Amino acid sequence: MAEIWEYLELKIYGEVQPRVVDDIMFLLWSAFVITAYLIGRLSEHKKEKHKEENNEIPRTEPGENQGR
Repeated sequence: MAEIWEYLELKIYGEVQPRVVDDIMFLLWSAFVITAYLIGRLSEHKKEKHKEENNEIPRTEPGENQGR
């Protein structure tokens, strides 16, 4: 992606211009991507845990709730 941006700067300005705002935007974008990835993993883990908990057969003591 950086190569595309550099190419566009070469076409528009005639040179690649390093800018602080580009670095800041990259850091913000990176933080967003990493956060989204981690939230997705956490959400998937919670779904798996929820499925495991719901698939367990509830244990009852003999003589309790036998429907009689």
